[in-house]
Amino acid sequence: MKARLLLLIAALALALPMRGQDDECYEVLDEAKLRVNYTLTYRYDSTTPKIGKQEDMILLIGSEISCFQSRLYYSEMEFKCNNPQLPIDNWLEQGNVPTDIRYRIYKNYPIGKTTVMERVIFTDSFEYVEDIPEFGWEIQEDTMRIEGYLAQKAVCQYGGRTWEAWFTEELPFNDGPYKFCGLPGLILNMIDARRDYRFYFQSIEVPEKGTTIKWENTETVKTTKKGLFKVIDQSAESVMRNFDDKTSTGAQKAIYKAMKSRNNPIELDRK
Repeated sequence: MKARLLLLIAALALALPMRGQDDECYEVLDEAKLRVNYTLTYRYDSTTPKIGKQEDMILLIGSEISCFQSRLYYSEMEFKCNNPQLPIDNWLEQGNVPTDIRYRIYKNYPIGKTTVMERVIFTDSFEYVEDIPEFGWEIQEDTMRIEGYLAQKAVCQYGGRTWEAWFTEELPFNDGPYKFCGLPGLILNMIDARRDYRFYFQSIEVPEKGTTIKWENTETVKTTKKGLFKVIDQSAESVMRNFDDKTSTGAQKAIYKAMKSRNNPIELDRK
């Protein structure tokens, strides 16, 4: 355990800030020194007791910046950058599937801020910048072992939900899944009180040399968090309003069914 911890700390200690243009499809913001793998289970439809959805998520930690996103979204961007001449169908033919989670969360980019970039179905790509949230953590005495690490419990209120976090000082990195950070160690598990969203720690590793934290060079609409939420909600309402069961295609019916069930976002505070 100690040897593994020293290796991870050394990886960040030796990190040098990295910034520059890698190619035309993205800008390199930082070099990824650590990769944390999580599994997210979530309930989009609050009317069903079933969790229903699961997705692998990754947190890339650099010397200055971190980025949290879906593994599928990360893989999709890598494919598009490395194969600009091929349609995304080629990526899908490799056994990949489209992701429902199309956001990237950059912490400390710019310094002291969080930047969120998200694609919204049928509309555009959006981005907004906000201060890194003050979560008001309450650290409690409860402890447990998670994948061999001694973790401690903390709770906070954020986005209209009560969250329970399990962090470990054995991995002294001020980061975690989604927007969460601000504890004296890496957040391993995050679970909301309603058990709708659960982030589970899987592993932490030193990624391959040359792994970077990227900003995709695509046109985005600059907005605010509330502005993005409004677009997302209006997009869903438009799908509901314009749906006609008699004339809609199979694909349109599938989209309608999926959008109709999305009534339980991770951040419930929308205004």
